[in-house]
Amino acid sequence: MENSVSSTSPLVSDVHSDKIIVHLVEGFRTVIVDDQVKFRSVITSITERLTKQYYERERQEGSSVSDDNIYGWIFGICWNSNGRKVWIHPEISHGDFLKKFNPYSETNQKGRLELLVRYYPDDFVDVHKRHRIIFTLMYKQVLYEYLKKESVPIELAIKLAGLEIRRKYPQLNQKAAKLIASAIEDETFKTLFPEKVLQQFKLRDLRRQVVKQFQQMDEKASSDAVIEFLNLVKKNLFFFEREYYDVSLHESFPIATTLMVGPNACQISYGSPTGRDLTLLARFEHVVRIEPITEPYVLLLYVEASSDPLYINCSSEDELENLADLIDGYVRGSRDVPDGSVIGASRQLPDIPAPTLHSIALQEMRFVPKTIESDDDYATIVDPIEEKIDPSFELDRSKIDLLREIGQGQFGNVHCANYKNDGITALVAVKKTNFEEDSEDLKQKFIEEAQIMCHFNHKHIVQLIGVCTKGWPILIVMEYCALGCIRDYLIQNAEALDIHHLLEYIYQLSSALKYLEEQNFVHRDIAARNLMLTNEHTVKLGDFGFGLSRQVKETDAYYVATTGKLPIKWMAPESINYRKFTSQSDVWMFAVCSWEILSCGVKPFQGVKNNDVILQIENGIRLECPKKCPLSLFKIMKQCWKYQAHLRPTAAQNHEQIGYLLDSFNQEDSANVYRNGVKTQIESTFLIIYTA
Repeated sequence: MENSVSSTSPLVSDVHSDKIIVHLVEGFRTVIVDDQVKFRSVITSITERLTKQYYERERQEGSSVSDDNIYGWIFGICWNSNGRKVWIHPEISHGDFLKKFNPYSETNQKGRLELLVRYYPDDFVDVHKRHRIIFTLMYKQVLYEYLKKESVPIELAIKLAGLEIRRKYPQLNQKAAKLIASAIEDETFKTLFPEKVLQQFKLRDLRRQVVKQFQQMDEKASSDAVIEFLNLVKKNLFFFEREYYDVSLHESFPIATTLMVGPNACQISYGSPTGRDLTLLARFEHVVRIEPITEPYVLLLYVEASSDPLYINCSSEDELENLADLIDGYVRGSRDVPDGSVIGASRQLPDIPAPTLHSIALQEMRFVPKTIESDDDYATIVDPIEEKIDPSFELDRSKIDLLREIGQGQFGNVHCANYKNDGITALVAVKKTNFEEDSEDLKQKFIEEAQIMCHFNHKHIVQLIGVCTKGWPILIVMEYCALGCIRDYLIQNAEALDIHHLLEYIYQLSSALKYLEEQNFVHRDIAARNLMLTNEHTVKLGDFGFGLSRQVKETDAYYVATTGKLPIKWMAPESINYRKFTSQSDVWMFAVCSWEILSCGVKPFQGVKNNDVILQIENGIRLECPKKCPLSLFKIMKQCWKYQAHLRPTAAQNHEQIGYLLDSFNQEDSANVYRNGVKTQIESTFLIIYTA
């Protein structure tokens, strides 16, 4: 691309004007500006000129290309001073730039403005089809970065060199490949390889290998060679479309990690710079506002489905500004009309008030999950509650006779036992501590379940009978459920259970959740493993312990967890991303648990890693309709899986709608709904309607 100098009068007013030079990957452009001109106008001016120049050239050659500037938004301008790059937000004026960087001072004379592709589109092939000049600039930028690489496998370097020759000489056929050995001068040939490769291999050997590679290549268009070049670099060397920042996440418990920002699956993620085991924090279209805080260097990221921000702690003011500008650019680009900043005013943190329970909860809200490595049902929340058990629940342990062990847990084993009271002996389930008596922390964790269960009195919630906290071991005495966990029962009786039977279980579970919603409790672990059967027709929700279930204040309507293990595959996105738990997140889990019941004990996302589940949910992928599930019921489940929590039905609405559905089954032959393995729509008069 040739150097050029031009002035653009639309950017100049009657006040003092200045000529700025903006460097491209090759060459530069000049623009005449005044102090009020924003860098958005500078970018538009340069990219429009490039687009129109190329359009005229292509039009004269008979090609059909667009002369609009739809991809102008992908560019950014940075101030590069001795390798230190600071990106300039498009809404910054030239006058503000002069005040901040003082480019004409002696210390900054070596600095320069650079126009670079910064906000990569999801599909760069489309950029090539519509705007080849912008595509060429993007390619040359990647080529420039590639040539600076310290380590490149020689086989890959040879292949990339062959593709670059194909781009430069599209008419060169395979038979003329030997021309490469003689026609291309040494200095030109050297530009095909990183410096480290040239130091390791003789030039004549490289020529010979490139000729051999070129002879084996399929004849392809120049553009196809470029696309293959870009894909090889991305697959084997580096993700050129991503930027990386060493940050820490969460305000109260900083987690050091690498933050990545880029298009496609990356979005705003963190994890390994190699691109493996990414954990998605937010998609660009879900970001509603970003707010940089200068002391300390913190970026607050506000996203849909949460009223509280995500904390990103940066190491310097430059990194803070660069990251804010980067995310803001991608947010603009994700819109139909890429315009309008989401950056709020930069400010300092206010004075920290004296902590209260409510303010602590809000601070903990800004949690970001660590990368999840385990792939069992739970992946690492333990935060003690302050409630006390009503003294009337204390039992005389001499009246309890432990029988056989029926289960094991993290902090205690479960026994079937006889409980004698007022001359009556009844079977009960007893949780018994399995740790040393001097562990106060484990004692608190163990007793939490009883502290929660003492609030409940519902026919589809396992009933607390009492506790034995005086003496050792501690005992929690609960209602005995003779058939045990529903998941085991479903697996063993899958063939015998019809849809009416399964729908009864789901309806009873919805009744329990409606009750919890009315009591302002969130369970946080609604899954088939936590549903118990007293008999084949009665299901009860249990397992309220070990840091999961919590009561929330009516004014808050949510609970925020701090640390611990989480059942990722059952959880709502706001619970995964921010550990925010509400009745709406319980509704999400209710639908997943219903899916388990309808699948007769199959776990959700079977065989899929936790990290991949998170990515699927963020990308809109949901569990498929089970074979035994009527379409009317699956409509309810899909409503429960809305990404935005406020669009989901309430537990009370679910209970009502499933009740209607169950009534229709009682009135109709179930064969009309499910016959010979084929689902059909229920012919009933009710409509399932939820207003968004």
